[in-house]
Amino acid sequence: MLDFLDKRSARQLAFLALFTVYCVALVGFRFVWTGKGTFGFLIWNLFLAWMPILFSSLAQGLNKRSSSLLLTIACSVAWLLFLPNAPYILTDLVHLRPRAGVPYWYDIFLMAGFAFHGLALGFFSMKQMHAMISLRMRPLYAWGTMLMFSIGAAYGIYLGRVLRWNSWDILQHPIQIAVDSLRPFVDPFAHKEAVVMTIVLSVFLFGGYLVTRAHFQEQRDR
Repeated sequence: MLDFLDKRSARQLAFLALFTVYCVALVGFRFVWTGKGTFGFLIWNLFLAWMPILFSSLAQGLNKRSSSLLLTIACSVAWLLFLPNAPYILTDLVHLRPRAGVPYWYDIFLMAGFAFHGLALGFFSMKQMHAMISLRMRPLYAWGTMLMFSIGAAYGIYLGRVLRWNSWDILQHPIQIAVDSLRPFVDPFAHKEAVVMTIVLSVFLFGGYLVTRAHFQEQRDR
């Protein structure tokens, strides 16, 4: 399903895969060093951060092959549901503190590496979806859609970090997730953290995507 990628995108994807190996190696070396799997959860979170790329690649591949529109939409919806998992790793920095047995600087770079990688994975998948959407929409509408996706991802991070829901729970507890998701819209003043966190993260994610998108475009024009 990845044979539709151009050489530049394939190379970027390879670099992302190599950086994944680097991040996992940091956790592995820390385990050998201390005998404790303190940050083992980051590997699972990084696996989830790859899910948006899986679904955006499937959606883009199906779209370019003019395959079933229903399948393309299904993959796009799955992408949107899993998109928050990529930048979510940034919020794992809340676990950063000095720990015995390993230099503090090592944990700083370990967690910063995972946070940076999560953002890179998310922005790459957004670039794929943006390219697909741009084939069906005018540029301004496509950018507006990406802004809405950024807001959705930011709100998803709130649901995951603060309310502790994850992407899988939508299959097990759809009603409760729907209720929790709607509460800030019904009474935003009673859910100030949800509103502020969503605004701050939305600007951060969309602004970050704008910067990386400009870089991708500059590389393409060379």
